[in-house]
Amino acid sequence: MLIRTGMAANACVLAGTLFLAAGLVTAQVPYYRSQLVTSPAGLDAGNYFGAGLLAADFDSDGFDDLLCSEPNAKAGGFLMAGRLWILYGPTFDRFKRIEAEYPLIYEQLGSARGSLGDVNGDGFLDILIGSPFWPNAPGTVPEEISGGPPAKGRAHLFYGPDYVEDHVLVDRTPTAFGYFGRGSLLFDGDGDGLDDVFIGAPGAGQGAGDDQPGEVWYWNSTDLKHGQRLPHVLDDFPGGEYGAFLTHGDVDGDGTDELLVSAPSVDHWTQTPVAFFDGAIAALHPSTFDVVEIVRGTLPFSLRFGTTVCVDHRAPPEPDGLLVSAPLGYYVVGTAGFDLLLGGPGHDILEHQFTSPDPATGLFFGREIALDDLDGDGHLDVLAGDAYHGQNNGNAVRLFYGPDYTLTQGLTIEPVYSVGIGEWIATGDFDHDGKRDVAAYHNGFFVPFGLVSIFDVRTLSADTSSMSWSQGGNVPLSLDVGPEHAGKAYLAALGRSGTLPGITQGNPTPLHVPLNPDLLTHVGLAGLGSPILQDFSGVLDAHGHADLVFHLPPATSLLAPGDTLVIAAVIHGHLPADRLGSSAVEISIAP
Repeated sequence: MLIRTGMAANACVLAGTLFLAAGLVTAQVPYYRSQLVTSPAGLDAGNYFGAGLLAADFDSDGFDDLLCSEPNAKAGGFLMAGRLWILYGPTFDRFKRIEAEYPLIYEQLGSARGSLGDVNGDGFLDILIGSPFWPNAPGTVPEEISGGPPAKGRAHLFYGPDYVEDHVLVDRTPTAFGYFGRGSLLFDGDGDGLDDVFIGAPGAGQGAGDDQPGEVWYWNSTDLKHGQRLPHVLDDFPGGEYGAFLTHGDVDGDGTDELLVSAPSVDHWTQTPVAFFDGAIAALHPSTFDVVEIVRGTLPFSLRFGTTVCVDHRAPPEPDGLLVSAPLGYYVVGTAGFDLLLGGPGHDILEHQFTSPDPATGLFFGREIALDDLDGDGHLDVLAGDAYHGQNNGNAVRLFYGPDYTLTQGLTIEPVYSVGIGEWIATGDFDHDGKRDVAAYHNGFFVPFGLVSIFDVRTLSADTSSMSWSQGGNVPLSLDVGPEHAGKAYLAALGRSGTLPGITQGNPTPLHVPLNPDLLTHVGLAGLGSPILQDFSGVLDAHGHADLVFHLPPATSLLAPGDTLVIAAVIHGHLPADRLGSSAVEISIAP
């Protein structure tokens, strides 16, 4: 079972800058925003829909789906109790609402990163997600009602496939502002085939306020009633936020993943030269929890190193690489945020540093990061949020293409909606076209309710977006689906009824074509091979490419001024499951 999260499976370190290995990349992926996803409950200012994203195929239909948090939404009649949504790909118009079985006021379910896995071994994905700020308003909920001090936090384990039953997990020795549930991880630590539960409480521990170093709790999958507090291995540094982020990776190259625990506020100094480092990652043996390695930032001023960690899974005996964010770091004065890719034994080799293209105006660059092979060349690419660029509305999700990361790209949207884009990122194949899509959370400046933009790969393109109905003309089209589909047959079709929901079929032969069939579709299929539809069917060349031409006769009766012509294609091989749909071309018909 493949699970991809907003952080992906690789790790790196640095605030706003990324460095990697050597290689050659020749072209950017032709991304475009194909959908703007909103809460199924409607636009409600302040609910922050999408402020938490995970991607996986929850219903096993062949299309990846999105798990979206809405932490400030009302649930069960309680203000800001929070809820989750599973939005099913490819069109996200089907959904499942997930709420705590017993929601609590100000709980803000989903206000921390969740984790996916299979705890009970039934083959369905389970969801572990925290409510670290509950109760988040001191004085609004008396302790006799909340059951403890403010912001002690709790976490929920929702069992698939219906996600109705939830198991509530709490810190057995809660402290005020312990933020239990901020870090969460489902990971098979003991190798029994079942995922165990790990939860971080970065503000917990003995003492008060800044004296609390943080904790990590562990529950074995076979006994969720008796949790175990793991030893703190970073000298109990006051306010170190131990447990703020949890993941797993093979840091010593022995073929077994270790538990990785970040503490982004642990301080350590060097005197020669004088430099300030902030943050560390502890790698623990998955069953004994002994220390295997301590990873620290390799550059001066890597502030909040370990805020987010992605793991680049490499073949043993090579240790996995770590991509680590340091969103408050600065390499030169004025630079705010960078990411570091670390490798080698001890992870003291800086393979690459990633920064904003204009670091002097950036802020919190790379706080959210992800790893995925976006261009299909076999090398992992880096995604980093540049959510608060601060100049010329330059907010974007920054892409750095491996293996050398010299080729970059920014995924952007309209400035009024671009505030915070890239605070949360998830990647998946939502339309089952074999290409990696990107989902990015953002918040409109004047409409702070939360939105999720889906960036799809454009595989069918045209050199125009409008045509004159009275004059007619030709529209050259280019179909590019990649050399892996060379020699396959293709068929293009017309429509004028929009792209959503389109034609969708699930497993065992998943297919999505962004075109709604109508009379024009049937007329077009009957006219294949005519001068109007040149090369609308055929075989892809060795590069997975084909050129098509649509001829619009002047003043045709099949279209009218104001219509939007839609063209999309189906590619299919010899087997029923060997098929995919292209992106859609939309052409406005002007008078």
